[in-house]
Amino acid sequence: MSLVAHSCFKDLSSTQFNALLANTHLNAKEEHIFTSLMTWLDAQNPSLDDPSKLALLSLVRYPLMAQPFIEQHVEPVLKQFEGGDALLLEAYRHI
Repeated sequence: MSLVAHSCFKDLSSTQFNALLANTHLNAKEEHIFTSLMTWLDAQNPSLDDPSKLALLSLVRYPLMAQPFIEQHVEPVLKQFEGGDALLLEAYRHI
């Protein structure tokens, strides 16, 4: 069962999710981590502010993702944030 399927997933605090993303031993594809983060962000009420969202997004290891996934899913999200272009550049630099 994936973490996202657990009922408590959406109840994680920002600090808890940050610790989860920062864990270098997290055993999941980065595409799944990104998708899980987006699911979690969408479930937050009230929504996190943009700097907090970008801080979490910066913990995803984009260079480990497939280029088509970055183009289709990551790029549209990161372009919404001031500072997101730097993350996107880092992702494409390592492909």
